[in-house]
Amino acid sequence: MLRKTLYTWIVISFLLTACPQNSVTTPDFSLSVANQISLKLGGTVDLPLSITRLHNFQGNVVIRLDNLPSSLSANSLSIDYPNNSGVLKLEASQAALAGSYQALIQASSGSLGKQQALNITLTQDTPQPTAAHPRLWLRSEDLPRLRAWAVSSNPIYQDGIQAAALEAKRRMDAGDFWDDGGYAWEPDPSEQYALLFAFMSLIGPEADRADYATRARSLLMKVISEAAKGVDNGEPYRNIEFSTSDRSRWNGSAFGLVVDWIYPSLSANDKASILKVFKRWSAENLDDDSSDEQYAYPCGQELSCFPEGLEQALNDPRLLAHKGARWSQNNYFTAHMRNVTLMALAMDEADDPDGSLRAFLEPALKRWLYVADGVLKGDVAGGLGAEGFEYSPQTHGYIVQQLLALKSAGEADASKWGHKSF
Repeated sequence: MLRKTLYTWIVISFLLTACPQNSVTTPDFSLSVANQISLKLGGTVDLPLSITRLHNFQGNVVIRLDNLPSSLSANSLSIDYPNNSGVLKLEASQAALAGSYQALIQASSGSLGKQQALNITLTQDTPQPTAAHPRLWLRSEDLPRLRAWAVSSNPIYQDGIQAAALEAKRRMDAGDFWDDGGYAWEPDPSEQYALLFAFMSLIGPEADRADYATRARSLLMKVISEAAKGVDNGEPYRNIEFSTSDRSRWNGSAFGLVVDWIYPSLSANDKASILKVFKRWSAENLDDDSSDEQYAYPCGQELSCFPEGLEQALNDPRLLAHKGARWSQNNYFTAHMRNVTLMALAMDEADDPDGSLRAFLEPALKRWLYVADGVLKGDVAGGLGAEGFEYSPQTHGYIVQQLLALKSAGEADASKWGHKSF
């Protein structure tokens, strides 16, 4: 009996040794894919994958990417038998932050599964400042598209923008504008009508564009000519709060935009007056000194926006540690930095020869926007804006307007300004 059992084991051992190994191996697959890719913000990239079918594997393999940051997206993929390859397409949003990330490639078929890390590098093209006009919120390359929309078959244009422009022309010709030059609410703020005319000078009927530009200039210079005379609280457009109070947050963006949009229609004398006024207004918007009683609300209050001794600090984390940093979520605060940005970007270097107007960009971005961005990402992250339902849309809208101007002007350069608000 023992001899018989021994013979049986000898036979089994021979068979296991002599038979091909794969005759008793489970079907499987292997995955072949790059472990590193690079793509630009707002771009896409293809990631080819292939599988090797082992031991007569005939299953379908589902492939997906896990652990992607929210600013990246990718399709899922199924490599169905008898195919052995496929392509994942990754897309990065414009809002993504440049940097390095790691995702996980998951390949599965029934109970079988494979994993591989994928290192992703997001890069950003260095923005190039735009010298041409218009450059704020829109560029010359946008005009053909906008003009193609400015047709009678488009009710938004025909019954909206054009109708408003024609009515504004009628009222202007009739002397029917009500603007007393105050710093709060006005029925017909000159700068808003100038903005409408300036926009029509870019996209309206070709035969009417010069007239619209002339009207925009007339209304703009009506304000600038008075403001250039200096501060006088009893005179129209010259109150110290004209550049910083309610009128400025509601309508203040118009001044920089109008100057940019009708720049070729402005004379050298016009530009000199505009430069003088824009420099004063910018200084008033960024004033955090409560001692002169001309500070820009909310800064300069008993609880200052910036720590004592750091009022001139730039991109300094200590600015965010100060309890006054929450004032950066106030709609006046963000309106100030928006208005300064638009004014600084509107003028050409040749018309700001010493760069004294353009210099206001540094504190507007490296201090004011730095703090606003830091608080948004920290203290008030993940919930309702600090000013609630009524004012937060304005607060954040002004930030978006500022960022849009930086983007269109080619100045949304994180390496230049030192932080990633862009």
